[in-house]
Amino acid sequence: MALCDSNYCFIWIDIRGFDIPDPRFITNNEDIRVPYVIVADEAFGMSENLMRPYAGKMLSYEKKIFNYRLTLARRYVEYTFGIMCNKWRILHQALDIKIDFAENIVKAICVLHNYVRIRDGFKY
Repeated sequence: MALCDSNYCFIWIDIRGFDIPDPRFITNNEDIRVPYVIVADEAFGMSENLMRPYAGKMLSYEKKIFNYRLTLARRYVEYTFGIMCNKWRILHQALDIKIDFAENIVKAICVLHNYVRIRDGFKY
């Protein structure tokens, strides 16, 4: 599971479980904490921190718009994983190693992915 920003960087990853971070302030001058939510598809069950599209075909206009925008948001996560997998080709195949070591490899690749995304385009 992962949470990504609009720059295709990971802001949170969880390899084994589903431990979502606590709500945070969006800006420094607000009093309202906003919870993290996971944008998912219909395969996930309902949860407090999960947003998934409305089911059915006979939806109101507002629900169709919600589903469309939710799909656009979900693309950021899908594209982030796609960029990462294409950059780090080791992820194109099964890792034939112990689970704990595989977790460390995936976490390291996520950190390196963010580093490369942030530094991309800078000249040193």
